[in-house]
This record gives sequence, structure tokens and C-alpha cells, in this order.
Amino acid sequence: MSNSHSYNKAEEIGTVVPSKYTSVALLGNPNVGKTSLFNALTGARQYVANWPGVTIEKRVGTMFYGDRAFRIIDLPGTYTLGATSIDEKVARDYLIYESPDLVVVVTDAMNLERSLYLLLQVLELRGNVILAINSIDEAKKAGIRIDSKELSKHLGIPVVLTSAFTGEGIGNLKEAMLKISRSGIHVHYLFPERIEKLISKLSSSLKLKKELENFDTRWLSIKLLERDEEVLKLTGIDPGADYSADIANSRYEFIKELLKDSYRNSEKHYWDLNTAIDHVVTHKYLGILVFFAIMYLVFQVTYSFAEPFTTLIE
Repeated sequence: MSNSHSYNKAEEIGTVVPSKYTSVALLGNPNVGKTSLFNALTGARQYVANWPGVTIEKRVGTMFYGDRAFRIIDLPGTYTLGATSIDEKVARDYLIYESPDLVVVVTDAMNLERSLYLLLQVLELRGNVILAINSIDEAKKAGIRIDSKELSKHLGIPVVLTSAFTGEGIGNLKEAMLKISRSGIHVHYLFPERIEKLISKLSSSLKLKKELENFDTRWLSIKLLERDEEVLKLTGIDPGADYSADIANSRYEFIKELLKDSYRNSEKHYWDLNTAIDHVVTHKYLGILVFFAIMYLVFQVTYSFAEPFTTLIE
């Protein structure tokens, strides 16, 4: 992992008339609360259209903060940037060809490991990325603790804990967007040496192609090693072997190491009555005591209920 930037909280800025729009793409897996976060940032200043050539809904909104006006685009929910589905293609094409000023990758605090895979793919593609870990309110209730400072230090990008439901962290996210819109940041993590050598070799060849000068050659090289069909056609280069499994495994290993010191589940339980009863009656020792207590109670109830009838018969 390599980065040469650090992130500090932006200073307080008074609101002034904005001179230009800063474009922001919201990207994330399906069902991570991305659209709810979009609504929290833009309020009523939004409209809905369709992406060109497809029937997928396109949400665009405006946010004014500090000395900036942000034009925020809610991209389709996707798990990867593989361009194998319409949603993936729309999201990837927007990031490549529209090149927004900022990208906010929204992840789910309850399923952070799975959500971070998309973040790594975005970091391979471009800079000026912010990680928003959403549903932090639910994570806290479940006993999950996330060290955003530790994550930020290792990723080299701003990491903000948010809850679109309660509004927690929305102000911090706006601060991060303002900070990055002014300074910019570009980081990437390193693959194993064998993969890095292949990336370097391919990048050298790609830099010689004038028609690719607007593309990030490192990203193109990674996609070639994954045998991405669109990139194979675009570059006209065939690297031969398929390294997609090696690259995917490397990403997952990176994520596991990343979360080792920054993600904690205290296993705090919030029991209802049924859960509490189940815990007691299935306990190794308490369960036996409960069994005999119930049997004794049944015997006493049966005896007490039967005694009047016995007396009557006699």
C-alpha cells in the first residue's frame, strides 16, 4: 500500500456565492443507503432522469457548502466495476468518460468487508475518493466499532462514518468533500511483486499509444490482466494469461489486513424476552435445573388440581 497524502479536518468556512459546480459521483453496492445519503446531502434540490440509452434512473442533486456548489450524481448500485451488467457499465463509463471531480464510495458498516472491494477498484481507476461508511447507527447497536482514523491512515483517503437515517456524520462528509475539492488526493495500493511487474510492463507499452493518453495506464494494465473485454478491444493488447483470480485474491487479502486493527465486533447482544429464555433453557447447567423446576411445578399443579376430585370421589 502506498500513499503520499494525509487528511486533516477542513477548517470552518463561511458560505459565499459559488463560482462553479464541483461534480460528485455517489457510488456503492445496492442497499447500502446510498440514495438515502444522496437525499440527506441534496434535500429537495434534485431531479430524476434516465441515463442515455438505458432506462436506468438517474438522480442529480445540488448541495451548497462553504464556498462551493456541488452537483451530486447518484450512480446505479453495483458490486464491481467489471462492466458485465448495465448498472456496472453505466457507473464505470461515468467515472471514466465524465470524470467527476470527486467520488464518494458509500459502504455498509454492517457488511464492510464486502463493500470495500468496490472501493479498491475505484482507487485503481482514479483519485479524489472519499469513503463514507453508512448505517453506523445500526453498527453501534450491534456492537460493531470502526476506527475511521485508522482506516484513513492506511487507505490514504478521508473516511467518514455516517448515518443517513439519523444524520450522524453528514456534516463531516460535507467537510471532507470541501477539503478534497480544494486540495485533491490520489493514492493506490500495491499488488504482490509478480503482479506489479506485469502492470509496469504493460503500462510502458500503453504509454506509447497516443490514443490512450487520456486513460490511466495503470488501471488499463490491471483490467488487461483481468481480461476485461472492453479494455482488450480498446487497447488492442492481449497479455495472454488471465490473472483475474490473483488480483481478486490480492484485493481481499488487502481488505482483511486493513480491517484487522480498525474493525471490531464486541459481540454485544440486545436480547428480547424470547432470546433471554432460549439462552437460559439451553444452557449446559441452567437448562437441567430449569427442567427439574418445571417438572416439580407440573407435579405440584397436577397434585393440587387433582386433590379436590380425589376427596370428592372418596
